[in-house]
Amino acid sequence: MTTLYLWPLLAGVALTMFVFFVGAMNVMWFVVAGILLILFALAVRIVPIWKSRYAGCDAYYYLLCMEEFKERKKLPIVLPKYFLLDIQEQCYPPVFIVFLSLFNKDFIKKYYWAISPMIDMFILVGLYAITYALTGNILASTIAGLVYALTPAVISECSNLNSRLLGSLFLTATMVSVLLFVNTCNYYLLLLSILFGVILLMTHKMSAQLLYFVLPLMSLVFWDYRYMVVVLLIFIFTLLVFGEMFIKVLKGQYDILRFWNRNWKNLGAHQVNSSPIYGDEKRIDENRVFKRGLKGLYRHARSMGVSPFAVMLVFPLMNYSLLSMFDKQVFWWVVISYALVALTLIIPNFRFYGEGYKYLRMTVFPVAYLAGLPIYYKWDVMPYFYIVLGFVVLLDIVALVLMHRWRVDWSNPPLDDNLSKILEFIKGNEKVKVILSVPTHLMDTIAYHCRKQVIWGTHSDNFDEVEPLFPVYRKPLEYFVKKYGISHIVVDDKYVKPEAIGLAGEIYRSGRYRIYET
Repeated sequence: MTTLYLWPLLAGVALTMFVFFVGAMNVMWFVVAGILLILFALAVRIVPIWKSRYAGCDAYYYLLCMEEFKERKKLPIVLPKYFLLDIQEQCYPPVFIVFLSLFNKDFIKKYYWAISPMIDMFILVGLYAITYALTGNILASTIAGLVYALTPAVISECSNLNSRLLGSLFLTATMVSVLLFVNTCNYYLLLLSILFGVILLMTHKMSAQLLYFVLPLMSLVFWDYRYMVVVLLIFIFTLLVFGEMFIKVLKGQYDILRFWNRNWKNLGAHQVNSSPIYGDEKRIDENRVFKRGLKGLYRHARSMGVSPFAVMLVFPLMNYSLLSMFDKQVFWWVVISYALVALTLIIPNFRFYGEGYKYLRMTVFPVAYLAGLPIYYKWDVMPYFYIVLGFVVLLDIVALVLMHRWRVDWSNPPLDDNLSKILEFIKGNEKVKVILSVPTHLMDTIAYHCRKQVIWGTHSDNFDEVEPLFPVYRKPLEYFVKKYGISHIVVDDKYVKPEAIGLAGEIYRSGRYRIYET
């Protein structure tokens, strides 16, 4: 795995040296460097996941919704009754699903793993172009692009199909448009800000939460009401355009925040081992997000490692008075975002607002932009800049290696031969009616490939129904069998031994997966 990342590192160094020694570059070299940057970033994202690219529980939910929308061409999307713990009318922001529907159905089924890297390349190209437009310096643009390309926070998001990168794209577009509007008073930029903001609010809830937090606080930092006004205009126009659908999205967002306000202590906990029924509720799992003491500090430090280039912010901080107004705004965009990260990680009353490290993924664009600025400003600290940059790149390679080693494949199960055989058995067996899987991460996969009912939800609403089994089991399996008429249970024995939950005598087995009849 280490050698897997050694060649991208060498390629990145070669690209930087190429740009550095060419010197004064024209448009042709700008395009050449940009193409090389894209190819480098794609390699870093796709090569490590190639063998397990057909993976991801979220992917199959989105594919299911995409197929339903392509067939009916109607919003809100109403799914067949596959998810027994969810409502059929989907309250999830629909823009990402509509975006997927633009592609051919067969193409998406075969290449859905390429969608997230493709979206990420749009963000990278935007960063590269905007940095050059504002600085006129291709080396600064290339450094910014390389920082973005190598940041683990966004690389990890490219490992499966999800709406987070599209949300990040529109969050970035909204923020850049707002900052440019405030600087220029160009009302076309205000309209653009509102347009991107409306799309953002109907694309990804957590990205919208960051927007709600950052812009009002920027009004306080710069003592300028316009940031707050833009947020209000975005909210009002979203309500006017989408009406009742937006209200349902907000209700779903409110319900999931309430759910995690009750359950944040068990975020990342093992469903069985930390269960008050089958294990010890006070057990400290390796993957539990919030821990006490030194283990908690280590967990948070490890989470912060997804954005190692944040160290480079020390250089614009040391030279803050020399920054342009736009660059100061970008700096505070990052500072306020990191303040939210700290609040959600440290203060219990804020933890319902989401795992802090996920907000780090949405701030890689401004961090990368600021990382390239010392090249443009030519500050006196340049020798130290190159030393720190080189050191952080080495740390970044280590972080990437560890990220893939720590990756838990039961949370993002690859569609390998063993799982495919399990799905074929379920799909072809008429006796299989209602399925529960342990862990729950398999249920979206089963619903999509087998079109059978599963004991799962969390996509739209109805979170109270999920609470007895997620994030930890608070009721025994017999409760769910009786209440929902479960016919079969699928167990990943790499996650839990079947005997630990009272199961024995599987009717089918393939590799680590077992099927039990109730």
